[in-house]
Amino acid sequence: PFLFYSGSLLVWSAVGVAALTFTVARLGRSEFAGVFCGGLYTMMLAVPVSRAIGIHVIALRENFAVPLLQIAVAALTILVRTPGSRSAWAVCLVSSALFMVFWQFGPFVMLSQLVATYGVYLLGYDVCSFLRLVLVVHVLVGGINTAALFFNPFVLHSVWFQGVLAVLVAHLAFWRSTRTTTQRWMEAGVALGVFGVVRAVMNLFNPDLDKHVYDMLADKLFRKAAPGTFDAAVYFNMNEFRSLLEPAVWQQEVEGVEPVYRALKVAYGLCLVAVVASLVGFVRELYTKSHRDAAFPWHVAHLAVLTGMMTLVWRLRVLALPFACVLAALPLAPGLWEHVGFPNLLTRFLRVVLPLGSLGAAGYCATLYASTIGEIYASGLDPDTELDERVAQFKMLEFMNENLPLVGKSGRRTVVAGDAVTLSIVRMSTPFPVTAHPHYEHPFARQRFREAKEMLYGCAPPQEVYDYLISLNVTHVLLDVLRLAPHQAIDLSKFYEPSRRCEASMGQGIMGTRRPFFHMVFGGGQTDPPLFRPEHVVGPLVLVKVMR
Repeated sequence: PFLFYSGSLLVWSAVGVAALTFTVARLGRSEFAGVFCGGLYTMMLAVPVSRAIGIHVIALRENFAVPLLQIAVAALTILVRTPGSRSAWAVCLVSSALFMVFWQFGPFVMLSQLVATYGVYLLGYDVCSFLRLVLVVHVLVGGINTAALFFNPFVLHSVWFQGVLAVLVAHLAFWRSTRTTTQRWMEAGVALGVFGVVRAVMNLFNPDLDKHVYDMLADKLFRKAAPGTFDAAVYFNMNEFRSLLEPAVWQQEVEGVEPVYRALKVAYGLCLVAVVASLVGFVRELYTKSHRDAAFPWHVAHLAVLTGMMTLVWRLRVLALPFACVLAALPLAPGLWEHVGFPNLLTRFLRVVLPLGSLGAAGYCATLYASTIGEIYASGLDPDTELDERVAQFKMLEFMNENLPLVGKSGRRTVVAGDAVTLSIVRMSTPFPVTAHPHYEHPFARQRFREAKEMLYGCAPPQEVYDYLISLNVTHVLLDVLRLAPHQAIDLSKFYEPSRRCEASMGQGIMGTRRPFFHMVFGGGQTDPPLFRPEHVVGPLVLVKVMR
């Protein structure tokens, strides 16, 4: 199953790379530049810089979601120039809807598309039809996603969907206007006012709606050390969120893949060239009053918004990097220089030289990819050199499938509890129901995520842990030593019940004397008869039976 999963990811990632290649070929009118874009992004897939490594990190939903986003942007590239394309509109709608269902960070992406489209509209480009198509797609995607999440208000609470409603209301209010630049900015003012009203109304029903956002901004912009919500505390304790601001952490993140890191810097250098060229083209079109091509400014605005989001939420680099590769390939496409207004003779010369440059750059990417993929393969796919933790997962899952019944002799179903991330592999590789998963879209999922952290990896009394597991009809608990994370346990304890909190004074290292993990594994719950009984141990994983 793992090899099938890995192969499926490779094929699906290839579809996404093909969409990026198509985007550049259509945008820059150069198939060779598209090949370079595909090669550059393929290289990024092999390293932790992109987070979309996926091949040996089973739990990442980005692996399924990001290619859908790449397909949607390819369709938008067609629509911005030919808004009458029904097939492109249908592809955009379907891929965007599936992307939103797959990943909870979807609203960030949809917001970037909305801002880029409305920004180009405010600059005076003739994109009214394109804007209306995007608004229709976003309204339908919001409705589909809400229904798919069983009418959870997650979408309605997002800045993205509230922005869509605000822009839609303002656009309808100015429907019969001639759409001069002044009227467009008046429309934007109305949209901003409507957005403020909608946001205020939503805050009446959910006072903590913006608290997570404010905590994130405080941490990133003002370096305040104490996040005020459980969600913020979970995320801000991860290295990836400190990588951008702390060089030592960044160096640790890219250690061993310095060639690719250098290529990443070159890519963003080429992006800067593309941005400057697009700005020059914008000024030229404005001055000469010639035909104005909104496709280049749209892509620049789209990447600018995603990059801004990436600086606040480092995990979103997985969204920004594919489109950074798109812009990085454009300086090798004659279409960009035609947009700038180069003379015909020079443009013809570039049509000969740039394909050669594109192929050479793609070859360089292939060389760097070959220099790093061996290590990635060895640590993720090769069963002879697999990481010990991954081998432990395989062996534990094999034991569970072979020895745990779906329904026991007492008539009870086998139900597995544990940390949400650990349970994701159980859910994918076994037939047993689990009590939590890391799918953060639904509030009940977030509640289970927190309960698992508090009960199993905090410092709750054994009897409370047992009662909690019995209330969920749990028969087994899968524990992972690697999830003990003492510093995170202390930081998160401020959000726990007093009897379940961990403190630094409890002991050095992993505070073993007070944590449920050790009572369950070694002490049986410190009762007679015991509440828990260890059944199987492989590497850092321990399977514990809940006694009845």
